[in-house]
Amino acid sequence: MALVSKVGSFLCPGTAGDLAITGVGFSPKLVLFSGTGVLTNFGTSTTSRFFFGGCNDSLEMFCTSFTQINNQTSEATYKYCFTGRCIEFRSGDALSSGNALIKSMDVDGFTLTFSNVSGSFPAIITYLALGGSDITNIKTFAINYGTSAGNYSTTGPGFLPNFALLVGGASGATVNRPHFDISAATSTESGGVAAYAGAFVSSLSDTWGVTHNSVYRALTAGGADLVTATLTSFDANGLTLNVAANSVSPSLRYIRGFALAGLSIKIGIIVTGK
Repeated sequence: MALVSKVGSFLCPGTAGDLAITGVGFSPKLVLFSGTGVLTNFGTSTTSRFFFGGCNDSLEMFCTSFTQINNQTSEATYKYCFTGRCIEFRSGDALSSGNALIKSMDVDGFTLTFSNVSGSFPAIITYLALGGSDITNIKTFAINYGTSAGNYSTTGPGFLPNFALLVGGASGATVNRPHFDISAATSTESGGVAAYAGAFVSSLSDTWGVTHNSVYRALTAGGADLVTATLTSFDANGLTLNVAANSVSPSLRYIRGFALAGLSIKIGIIVTGK
């Protein structure tokens, strides 16, 4: 098969254990997940939640999770970035209300193992599964860009990629008023969406978002650039990013992602107008 894909959704279980997702039609090489912790397509909640995660056929995985308690109150907004799981909902600071890891990629789908199921579960999870012979290699990577500007390279993929999906943000520590960025890059193109969200006292909150042509952007409270990163090169063992405008706390150091080889991909921006 060339490149094959499947978009779907499933209801997370109300109890811990394995959940097999079937009907995909092929054995995936990459599965991306997202969810908001609600039970219906237009559900509401007094606490805002969001996560984005993924896993590959080598059973490598990571996810980024956000929680804003009671929405616009004096409570903080929390963000976590995990390896070892591809789904994570938080009930608040250091409180997991449901998470899952990839157990196997199967002939007709994949199997997840859920634990710490409570609070926001059951909930709807959406997924994008990719497979086929066009994907010749795929590995996860992580770049810790420290507190200094400069070039930062991955180690470990073991091949020359021609496409990267990048998710920027925090480590596993609590982050008040977090940043989130999801981007993609080829050898000649890059682009993504960056967001900043926070909660203050007296029911005041702020959120900033921007579409960009970098591989990573973190924003200040006023929507200006805090950190930017561009793709310097795809290398024999991964990729190199150049980080600029770097003035961050230790918990805002990580860019994680998937490096892929073999795909023919075009990155662009659609302007929808007003």
